[in-house]
Amino acid sequence: MAAELDRMVETFEQELRGFVFKKVANPHDAEDVLQHVWLKALQQQDKIADVAHVRGWLYQIARHTVTDYYRKKRMEVPREHVQDEPGPVTFEEADNENLGCASYIQRELQKLPEKYQLPFSLYVEKGWKHKQISTHLDLSLSGSKTRVQRAKRQLKDILLNCCDVEVDAYGNVIRYEKKRVCCA
Repeated sequence: MAAELDRMVETFEQELRGFVFKKVANPHDAEDVLQHVWLKALQQQDKIADVAHVRGWLYQIARHTVTDYYRKKRMEVPREHVQDEPGPVTFEEADNENLGCASYIQRELQKLPEKYQLPFSLYVEKGWKHKQISTHLDLSLSGSKTRVQRAKRQLKDILLNCCDVEVDAYGNVIRYEKKRVCCA
């Protein structure tokens, strides 16, 4: 098995490196993501039945790992960085304006019915899994998922009524323009 993994790394290292570095702008983070790809490949190598499909299998792992990276990054926004008024975009946030929208969305979240607010906050802000939320709030698993989904949909509708929003493939806000004063 180790020889197979060595052969995979040798064959696909440069190709996957290019793929990951195109998706993750920070080179240090991209290197970490690439290491996670190889770690996952090592852990899951018994799942690949047909060696002819190794390339596609590795790309699938890479896509999922990049997606996980952006999900984790989205959840890591410290509360003290969420401002009441969006400030100037810093160099680190230049292509991602999620923080600029965060304070407005946070205010609008407080206006949602409590049955949607709490599951959404536990899921997004605290990073709880639906099973934890359903147990904590005495809901079914699908009830937890539904409430989080409905809160997301309502917040999205509120934001789209207020602003013209452009997002990237990972759901990060890359540009927004206010239609009205409501989100100022």
